[in-house]
Amino acid sequence: MFCSNVCTFDTLNFTFPTTINCTVLLGEYFKCLNMMETGMLEHRYRDLRRHLDELGYRQPLVVESLALVERLLSDLLHTTQSLRHYKEVAQRSLEVWQFVMSECNFLLLWRRTALINVSLIYNIHSIIR
Repeated sequence: MFCSNVCTFDTLNFTFPTTINCTVLLGEYFKCLNMMETGMLEHRYRDLRRHLDELGYRQPLVVESLALVERLLSDLLHTTQSLRHYKEVAQRSLEVWQFVMSECNFLLLWRRTALINVSLIYNIHSIIR
């Protein structure tokens, strides 16, 4: 396929003095895109490998499983963060519960003491009469 002497691909404008084969130009364009994607892929791989190493996962990581492992790691980190949050919530709830129970125990002891005092006063009055 041949085209005029101006070819536009996204934001890249190429001007040539003669008619050229755009198929060759497209091939070069996609080769550049593939190299950029490879660079991004290498960056993603290094990042993921570093995270896995920090977490103690030293097993081999193949490029084909990169997307899956990224998602699994993201889920793991999210779940871990949620677990920490709910452990804190549970700890605060436990502390409140313990405080309420200690207050209930205090009120129960106070009530028993008051009942003993009342019965003691009643017994003293009945003895005095």
